[in-house]
Amino acid sequence: MPQIWPMNWVTLFWIFALTFVMFMTFLYFTNFSPKISLEKSHQTTLSHLDWKW
Repeated sequence: MPQIWPMNWVTLFWIFALTFVMFMTFLYFTNFSPKISLEKSHQTTLSHLDWKW
């Protein structure tokens, strides 16, 4: 009988992707302050690059 979930690199990639998404969602709902500070620093970096160019 053929396997329903063959353990190849595609299956491992989807398991890793789903785990990563669930982990990021968990961090997003439990720790909201670091995300805001990260976005602020990212915007500051973008504005600094615009000013540099």
